[in-house]
Amino acid sequence: MIELPLPNAQAVGARIEEYVPATPFDVAISRAFADLATFARAARPQLADAGLMFAMKGALPADEIAALPAGVEVVATPRLHVPGLDGDRHLVVMRWR
Repeated sequence: MIELPLPNAQAVGARIEEYVPATPFDVAISRAFADLATFARAARPQLADAGLMFAMKGALPADEIAALPAGVEVVATPRLHVPGLDGDRHLVVMRWR
């Protein structure tokens, strides 16, 4: 087994809708979870006031961005280079206002 030395990280096996952290998170990360609106709504209760949401996507999902709930701001959408993959990859960075 390989372990990363991440002393301030803890893995939790739970659904985001059911998990209640002891303290709110600064960041929520999603990969292959749901559309952006569903992710934003699910992550909101777990985030600190200035918390950010990072969603890993393929092609830039303009339709999902347009469908975000009022109050969600897209901060950045950098293109990602993933070694061994030819397709588009993007990181959508969001926050609740």
